[in-house]
Amino acid sequence: MSSDFMWRPFDVAPFGLIYAGAQKNLGPSGLVVAIIRDDFLALCSDKLPSMLQYRIHADKNSLFNTPPCFSIYILRNVLAYNKSIGGLDAIYKNNLRKGELLYGCIDRYRRFIAARHRAGRPLAHERRLLPALRRAHRRLRQGGQGARHGRPQGVPRSRGIRVSMYNAVTVAQVETLVTFMESFAKKHA
Repeated sequence: MSSDFMWRPFDVAPFGLIYAGAQKNLGPSGLVVAIIRDDFLALCSDKLPSMLQYRIHADKNSLFNTPPCFSIYILRNVLAYNKSIGGLDAIYKNNLRKGELLYGCIDRYRRFIAARHRAGRPLAHERRLLPALRRAHRRLRQGGQGARHGRPQGVPRSRGIRVSMYNAVTVAQVETLVTFMESFAKKHA
């Protein structure tokens, strides 16, 4: 659940195990959040190496091995910040707004191409935004102006730009991107 975890409220009851890398919405890469239901935990095999046995980790209060202290500290700070801004409800509202801004711009200008149809669009990221925008960004960088607009990375297999809108990306940052996209679309219409 790395991309889905902590970007909107959801019911955890149907899940026996939730496994999420923190690097998308919670903290630095290398940290994992694992939530396991007691009845599912009881089914875990004891024939696995000890590091892969969730029961051992649960019995040791997640301290079976040396924990990544700095990563956990960052996770604690991110969770405290998330709580201070209104929790998952506020985060979800912000994520919906970021999606409205980006996809609204994509829908207004035919030059932009979304990777998926409206019904299947992800709010966390858009994988293939616009081949023509990627070429224009490369020209901007070569002309020395690219740093002003950041450096979006192309996704070679889809020939476009990946726009990430995970929790750390603010509504204001998406507004800046949309302003650039609108300027580009008007200039190259």
